[in-house]
Amino acid sequence: MTGIDALERTFSSSPIPTIILQVKTSVFHIMVANAAYRSVKNIGTTEKIVGEDFLKTYKHVPEIDDYARALHSVLNTKSSCMIRSSAGDISTYPILNEHEEVAFLVQQLSVPPEPMSSRLGNFLSSRPDLDLFDFSPVPMWVYDIYTLRILAANKAALADYGYTLSEFLNATVRILWPADDLPRMEEMVAAKVEKFSPNEATVRHAKRSGEIISVNIHSRRLPSWGKHARIVTAIDVSEKLKNEQAIKMHRDRLESLLKTTNGIVWEADSANHHFRYVSEYAEKVLGYAPSQWLAEPGFLENHIYPEDLNMVLQARDPNLEIGKTYSAEYRMLNAENNIVWIRDTYTPIIQDEKVWLRGLMVDVSIAKRAMAIDQLDKEILTNSSKEENSIQEVLNNYLRGLENQFQGLFFAMMSIGTGKLSDLASPSIPRTIITSAEDLPYPSELESGNASDAESAWSHFRETASKNGYKSVVHYPVHDKDAEVVAVFFVYHNREAALLSEEANTLERVITLLQLVLERNGYSKTLKESTIMMLQSQELARFGNWSWDRVSDVVKWSDTLYSIYGLSSEYVAPSFESYLNLVHPEDKENSFNIIQDLLINGKDRTFEERIVRPDGEVRQLKTWAKVIYGESGVAEKMFGASLDITESKKVEDELQASKSELQRMLDRYLYVDKATNDAIFDWDIQDDYIEWGESFTRLFGYSQLPLIYTLNKWFELVHPEDLIVMQSALQKSLANRNQHHWWAEYRIRKETGEYIFVEENAYILRDQSGNALKMIGVVRNITERKEAERNLQLSNEKYSNLFHLSPLPLFVYDLESLQILDVNQAAIENYGYSFEEFLSFTLRDIRPPQDIAILDEIIKKHVKAGHVNSSFTRHVKKSGKIILVSTKGNSIAYKGRNARIVVAIDNSERIKAEESLRQSERRFKTMIQEGSDLIVILDQTGKISYISPNIFRLFNLNPRDMMLTSPFDYIHKHDHAAIKSHLLNIRKDETLKVSPFRVRLKGGEIRWLETIITNKSHDPAIAGIIANSRDVTARMKVMLKNKELLERYNAVAKATSDTIWDSNIVTGKIIWNYSLAKIFGYDITQTSVGWWREHVHPEDVDRVNRLIESRLASGETRWMSEYRFRCADGTYKTVLDRGFIIFSDEGKPLRMIGCMQDVTQRVAYVHAIENHNRQLREIAWMQSHLVRAPLARILGITDILAEGGNSEDQIDELLSYLSVSAAELDDIIKGIIGKSQNLQ
Repeated sequence: MTGIDALERTFSSSPIPTIILQVKTSVFHIMVANAAYRSVKNIGTTEKIVGEDFLKTYKHVPEIDDYARALHSVLNTKSSCMIRSSAGDISTYPILNEHEEVAFLVQQLSVPPEPMSSRLGNFLSSRPDLDLFDFSPVPMWVYDIYTLRILAANKAALADYGYTLSEFLNATVRILWPADDLPRMEEMVAAKVEKFSPNEATVRHAKRSGEIISVNIHSRRLPSWGKHARIVTAIDVSEKLKNEQAIKMHRDRLESLLKTTNGIVWEADSANHHFRYVSEYAEKVLGYAPSQWLAEPGFLENHIYPEDLNMVLQARDPNLEIGKTYSAEYRMLNAENNIVWIRDTYTPIIQDEKVWLRGLMVDVSIAKRAMAIDQLDKEILTNSSKEENSIQEVLNNYLRGLENQFQGLFFAMMSIGTGKLSDLASPSIPRTIITSAEDLPYPSELESGNASDAESAWSHFRETASKNGYKSVVHYPVHDKDAEVVAVFFVYHNREAALLSEEANTLERVITLLQLVLERNGYSKTLKESTIMMLQSQELARFGNWSWDRVSDVVKWSDTLYSIYGLSSEYVAPSFESYLNLVHPEDKENSFNIIQDLLINGKDRTFEERIVRPDGEVRQLKTWAKVIYGESGVAEKMFGASLDITESKKVEDELQASKSELQRMLDRYLYVDKATNDAIFDWDIQDDYIEWGESFTRLFGYSQLPLIYTLNKWFELVHPEDLIVMQSALQKSLANRNQHHWWAEYRIRKETGEYIFVEENAYILRDQSGNALKMIGVVRNITERKEAERNLQLSNEKYSNLFHLSPLPLFVYDLESLQILDVNQAAIENYGYSFEEFLSFTLRDIRPPQDIAILDEIIKKHVKAGHVNSSFTRHVKKSGKIILVSTKGNSIAYKGRNARIVVAIDNSERIKAEESLRQSERRFKTMIQEGSDLIVILDQTGKISYISPNIFRLFNLNPRDMMLTSPFDYIHKHDHAAIKSHLLNIRKDETLKVSPFRVRLKGGEIRWLETIITNKSHDPAIAGIIANSRDVTARMKVMLKNKELLERYNAVAKATSDTIWDSNIVTGKIIWNYSLAKIFGYDITQTSVGWWREHVHPEDVDRVNRLIESRLASGETRWMSEYRFRCADGTYKTVLDRGFIIFSDEGKPLRMIGCMQDVTQRVAYVHAIENHNRQLREIAWMQSHLVRAPLARILGITDILAEGGNSEDQIDELLSYLSVSAAELDDIIKGIIGKSQNLQ
């Protein structure tokens, strides 16, 4: 339905003459003219008026220039305007579209009411109670619940339903119900009506014309018309139900949109910051449900980070410019007491005569933390490069900055020297923990023979940390460029939860930075408190002391005495003369004489005096003074104290005045008793003695009264039916310490035995504690009045019930004085006032004080005898609650007075619902226009049917230019397929998170959007798919960069011949890369840890297991080992395996990632070299040992032969020896040659 259609439906049946205008090129075109307008302007139903130029159509009207000015004023100011004309008051209102532009102008004409016929005036002079029924402005009728025959119907029922009185009285209530609804009527009659219960329901009725209307009916018994009679009122609520349906549709649409955005929409009182609305997203941001925001007084102040509180309160000054947008960034504490950064954008508005703040809160914690840590990184890099800065100072500042960003985490750096830990930086960690950590053996020492001692030392350290409130300690090694561990970075937790992913990622970056800082690297004052208890005590008691040194003429006052005199010690130096100047003129002489007497006689004095403060205020003081004499007997010093007794003196004066007034009252009592026929009494409650005046005998006839007349003696005269009620009421009145007036009506037995009605009025005298002391009053004979009232009640009861039993609040008031003359039971129940209280009121008493001028204006201009008048106004209940009511009044003659009967229908809930809709719309606009999220609705054809206005602020795009365009005009072509798939496959009410995609802006700029889509195509309020998008360009750039790094890593992994594995220690599963198949022949990617153990050589598996288990137990993160691993073909390859262990916050091992390198060839090569060397050593040994023996023999024999002188036999023998040694040497040389050939 278009905007003009909705407006036409809203105003078509309105009784107020209305036209709707649309502005096109400075011409005001008439779009709608309702029936009431055509009737007032005498325009026929077929006469063309829609589409005409309004100013040209009425150019003949004398006030046409005023019309034109009013229309242009509303168009420019976007606010309503009213002008007076010969035709009546003309009001013009703007209707704004979603862009806050004027779409239509609504003009309404207030026509003076026409007088009713003179026949009505004649009728008003008869039967006032029947008039209350007949001229009620609400349709009413009386019917019999068994025959359903209509017994009576008022004029409003005849007018609204179109039947004559004769037709009503000859019919049953069935004529008012559509045929299809008759079964429901019979069920209602059987369920409640026949059980004589009050009944209220919203049903359908049929007029005589056949028109079906929705009415709210109220019915109750009407005994004065017969045992089976019921009175019914019917209020037409057709338009109300249509409006409620429209409100529900709008609310559903807003709620659907609100649920898809990431921001807290809020409204709060600008004066006390109390929230009156908070959207559901609040619980996701801070962990507190919206109901907690609304219910907790001072929620904002209680949950803002203390250091930011003053800034936030100043930024939310109640005197901010109305309509201007403000923003602030501050920290809040969530339900887990962690800091959340909030960007708050808000606007002051005026509503219900109060200033409210309406805004949108967005969680910017991650961005703020990233910026802060970037700044910290820059500072540590800068400061670490300055020679004057020690490394301890630089690290302490850096770690302190990190602790400010990560609440609940505390950090320390410890350096490693000779395998032990020593403190390097620990800004917040208690010294006891640092002491227990110093000289700890680094975990690598656990491999040594002292493993048990090392483990014990670390256990003691963790126990010390736990005693100091840290629930977990995690440590990370910091390496130098040679991969040696030079320091350990400790993270202490004081919370149960593990590190968040953001925290873990940041800490990896921190450790890298600390490594760089260490490579480049070649306390607070105590506050004193003091209090002066004596000064505080004096201030509380208003008790000040003074001294006067008469030798030096120096006067000293305490600070409290300065305060009592209204002076400042900075500007006034006290003296005896300045003191006398402050004493009241009437007391000055007496105070002077007392002090002089004290100086002469030396006797301590206590006296009272009055002083006059500089501002003119008179205070009463009680003063104590004492004199100290010197050795010569001369008064050297006077000192004393003064107590401010002003308040107690006032109480004394008031008590004396009360006593005087009481005496005057007793004097009056004696004279009144003689002059009246009413019985005057004085009851001493404490002694239970009643003293009667002379009129007691005149009234009741008892000439002889007992000497002591007690309360029980009086009770003996009270009628038994009245006694219990009267006694109970009296006891309650006496027990109520704040009640001073007593009133009662009951029956008393005269001396003749006759009972008469009396009215008792009395005043209760009480002491300061509220205890009742006396009761003085009169007893008056009201028998004649009670008889008259009874007769009047009987005569009026039948028709009075038509008024008093109506289920709608009804009033009768005097047209001249506005005094309320009568109200029905429904008014008493709805407003909370008693019948008597109502009758003491005028109409002004049930109006808020600020509305009385409006009431007087309505009475003066619109409320006249003989005219029906309707209005919409505010009433005040007894509880103080203000309700919004629609009233309708008619003239009536009531007990000889010119009066009006008014029905008041409470529309507060309806107005509240409408206001709720307006509030929701304003919140929605605030959320959309000020939020960082972009909201788009795609219709069933895939076109943009709505886009939030913040598209201009976010991307510099005009939302009007994008309406009814395709979103794919802006989405990057490479992302079309994925987005289309999501849009085509999303189910009804399903919500999907779409992976970030690219959009192309003006100038070719590319932005990344993260989007959540919800299918609401079946919801008539949405009729499409809601897309909630957020700009994540910065994040995506970082992710793309990380992806590039990851791809490089994967490329390296693929290029290497190493086998990479990832072991889940918790589940016992291992994931392998493709090299497991390439190197070892196993075409699998996932195995168990047991599978791996089975394939390690039996001679190596125990050794490797012991190494890994020792690292898991000690908390050390790295291990390396060489062992043999079985291939798929049964052969073994030698591998070098390196592993990195990942531990939880509690020190529990979770995962192990590693790289297995095939070193078989390298090991074989090493073995070959070792065998070669062994053979070389054997050759060398042969050369140095085996060759030497035959060679030595040969050399010896040649020496003997060379000396000569040997016989032939000797020479033959020597030659044979030489031949043997040569043969032996030849064999040895052949062996060496053989071994040498083997080396080749």
